Amino acid sequence: MADYWPADDIIKPNCPTPPVVPTNVPEPPLQPTPCKPDSICDLLKRSVFAECHPLVSPDNFYKGCVFDSCHVSNPAVECTSLQAYAAACAQAGICIHWRNHTKMCAGDCPSDKVYMPCGPAEQPSCEDNPNESTTQFTTEGCFCPDGMKLFNKDSGICVEKCGCLDPEGIPREFNERFEYKCQDCICDESTKTVICKPKTCPEPPSANCTGPGFVVVNQTNPVDPCCFAYVCQCQLNNCPQNSLSCPIGYRPVISVPEGKCCPEHTCDPKRVCVHKNVEYE
Repeated sequence: MADYWPADDIIKPNCPTPPVVPTNVPEPPLQPTPCKPDSICDLLKRSVFAECHPLVSPDNFYKGCVFDSCHVSNPAVECTSLQAYAAACAQAGICIHWRNHTKMCAGDCPSDKVYMPCGPAEQPSCEDNPNESTTQFTTEGCFCPDGMKLFNKDSGICVEKCGCLDPEGIPREFNERFEYKCQDCICDESTKTVICKPKTCPEPPSANCTGPGFVVVNQTNPVDPCCFAYVCQCQLNNCPQNSLSCPIGYRPVISVPEGKCCPEHTCDPKRVCVHKNVEYE
C-alpha cells in the first residue's frame, strides 16, 4: 500500500492521488497451500487456538502465515502471524499459551523477568498513582515476578519495595543506609533521592616504632580502604652506617634478624689457621 503514497518531501509531504482502481474484477486467487511440511502455520487451526476460533477467525492470519512460509527464507517470521492472532485473541478475552507449542517461537526473558502471554500493558511501577485508573489492555512480554514491580517505567528494574536508585543503578529501600565511594549515603524518603556525605573515619591509633630504621607512615587501612592507619614501615636509608671489620681468620656476615629492619654484622670464623697474623689452610 505504501507504494501508492510516495512522499517527495518528508517535512512537507506532497502525496499524489493514487491511480484509479481497475474496473475489471480479478479472478479470486487459488487457496494457497503451505510450501513447507514443517510450517508452524497449521497451529493456527489446531486445538491450541480452538477456544478463540468462535470469537476471532484465524483464516486471514493463516493466509499471511502461509505467504511468509513460502516467500521469506527466515522461518521465524512465521511466528509473527501466530503472535498477531494470539494478541487478537487476548483483546477478545482469550489468553493462549501458544509459544511452548513451538521451538522457534519460544519466549526468552532475562533472568530477573518472567514471560507472560497476557500481562498488563501498563506494568505496575513505583511511579503509579493509586487514585488514577489504569488501562485493562493486555500484552505478551517479560514482566516482573509476583510481588515485585518496576522501579519506574523507564528503568526496567524490578524491586520488592520502592525507594531510590543509587549512583550505580542499584535499587535501595527508603531509609536504607549504604556506602558508595567512601561516602555514607541514605535513601531519603522525603525527597526520594540518595543523599551522601563524606565518610567519617575514627582517629587511627598511633604506631610505636622503636627499632632502628623504622618510621611511622600513614597508609590505607586494610580493614577499611576508605580510612587510613598509622603503621611502622622499614626504610633502609634511615639505618645507621656500620662499617664492621673482622680480625684475621674471620669473615663478615650480614643478616637481617626477623622482626628488625636494619642489617646486622657479625664475624664468623673461617676454616683456617692463623700464625703471626697470617692465614694458613
